[in-house]
Amino acid sequence: MHEQPHTDATAGDFVINTTDLQEVENSLSALFGNIRLSTSQPHDNARSRMWRSYVGPLAIDDAEFAFGMDFEMEPPESVLLCRVRSGVLEEKSCRKDSHRYGTGTVVAFGAVEGRPLAGGTEQPRYHVLTLPRRCLAEAAGDVDASTSPAAALTGSRPLSPAANDHLVDVIDHIRHSVLGNPRAAREPLVAGAVTRYVAASVLATFPNTLSGAPRTARDDDNHDALRRATAFIEDHVSEDISLAGIAGAARVSPGALGELFRRHREVTPMQYLRQMRLHNAHHELVRTDPATGSVDDIAHRWGFWHVGRFRALYARTYGTTPDSTLDR
Repeated sequence: MHEQPHTDATAGDFVINTTDLQEVENSLSALFGNIRLSTSQPHDNARSRMWRSYVGPLAIDDAEFAFGMDFEMEPPESVLLCRVRSGVLEEKSCRKDSHRYGTGTVVAFGAVEGRPLAGGTEQPRYHVLTLPRRCLAEAAGDVDASTSPAAALTGSRPLSPAANDHLVDVIDHIRHSVLGNPRAAREPLVAGAVTRYVAASVLATFPNTLSGAPRTARDDDNHDALRRATAFIEDHVSEDISLAGIAGAARVSPGALGELFRRHREVTPMQYLRQMRLHNAHHELVRTDPATGSVDDIAHRWGFWHVGRFRALYARTYGTTPDSTLDR
């Protein structure tokens, strides 16, 4: 019979709940890639537990191990963001150097693609966000992200304590605010926005191939490209689209598209997309019967996963609250 998780645990399904080390090894290998575990500590009746939730392509795990162990792992396909709640995670390099991560720190295991992992743990409790590498390129605006991602991490340690703290806040916010509202987490536009938010935060937190390399813009007065981009946004406003997708439809680079929008519309492409979604949310609020709909549901449906910010943006744009519009 499964035990219940901690009271502050994210709602999800158990993927590991056992006292058997071999079972833990098999389960972790199935979830993250081939891994070998070893321990010199007695671990009879020492429970290992992990429970999993999803937001779009993000897998979000709560993990705890009641004993210490060493691990060796083949290069993972995704970046594994580990936020330590208690205990220690240790990362060892090919030079046998090591770095230890304690309470309140974050590490990107598998940051460098193709590099095997090795390390250890000391009775850790931590959260793991599994982030597909393509999401980094998409967040950076690479048009061909699906085939040749140019945005990649080059290190697993945060650039600074402030960068560490920012990513910790992002992970905690997603766990509590997004996963705390299952209906919002299931909305495609919310899931897309959350994934890009995490990926952009990761690029701001860890060293990467884009650090210090500003992009150049071209085609600043390509009005045909601007029309194509605008039409694509308006035709697909209810879908989960990214800057890379808009630039691909416009047939220009993301940098050039950004310059086009800033010069001729005084907003970024993603800000224009948000304006269009806010416009549609407004019309839905006008049409909806308050007995059958709510502000939260409509905000989530149009990709506004932080309802407080949606209310503030709505008030600045329309001079009233979304609640007042719905109740008319």
